Amino acid sequence: MVTLKVGVFDLDGVLTDSKKSTTGCLRFLHMVIGLDEPTDNHLSEICSQPSQRDILLAILRERTSDTSFFIDDIVKWADHVYPYHFAKLAKTIDGAVKTIRSLKSSGLSVAILSNNARKAAENFVEEERLELCVDEILAGNDISNKRDGLLKLIERFSVKPHQMFYVGDTVGDIEASNSLGINSIAVLTGRGKKDELRAVTKNVLPSVAYVTKLINGHAS
Repeated sequence: MVTLKVGVFDLDGVLTDSKKSTTGCLRFLHMVIGLDEPTDNHLSEICSQPSQRDILLAILRERTSDTSFFIDDIVKWADHVYPYHFAKLAKTIDGAVKTIRSLKSSGLSVAILSNNARKAAENFVEEERLELCVDEILAGNDISNKRDGLLKLIERFSVKPHQMFYVGDTVGDIEASNSLGINSIAVLTGRGKKDELRAVTKNVLPSVAYVTKLINGHAS
């Protein structure tokens, strides 16, 4: 049986319920650049983009065809504004902290991989007092997309893909993991739908609280 060495967790929809913080930030951005307030369905479509930069580009393209002039400033703006909304509105999902502590105490390395601002992930770690449990954070401008982030974590921890597992909440998350041969786990606390997630991984859990049991079963 393969020994797992690294557990990687998405932030939004996996460790935190941050729908309100994400949509609040994006609604504010629409207002700042002079766009009409987006519908919930439109925001859901925007949030399906593979990276923070792609999300912001999708919004900018509604305002102008020439996004190159604005994008760097908008990314910097989002890196400052999103953590504010995150701190006010995001809630830690039940079992998230216990799961991270349990996996760390069993000898695994733990990382957080997120498309959203790095500061939001750092705030989560600090608020939940997980500084000694989370070994690495890759978020926001650290990565171009989830696959890129996973490749960087494979290198960072000097492991084989099959020695790592990744917990995500969208089909895009799981497909990125699958493409590298990483063990994929989907949870139903984010944006992904059960049937769609089951089509890309056999490991679909109600929430992150069930991850430790699954991993212990894998190691037995």
